[in-house]
Amino acid sequence: MASILYCSGHFQAAIRVLEDVERRYHSKVKIVCGCRSIKGDKGRDLKVFADM
Repeated sequence: MASILYCSGHFQAAIRVLEDVERRYHSKVKIVCGCRSIKGDKGRDLKVFADM
């Protein structure tokens, strides 16, 4: 939702959505990104996510 708002120029609304998500889920959210490719670290985030 925040991406849609941001791309359509509704920057303040996007900020409010992101702040709401951070406030509600901060301790429960794990960032998972397949685009990272640090030697020795590949797949670590996905493993942590799977274990959760």
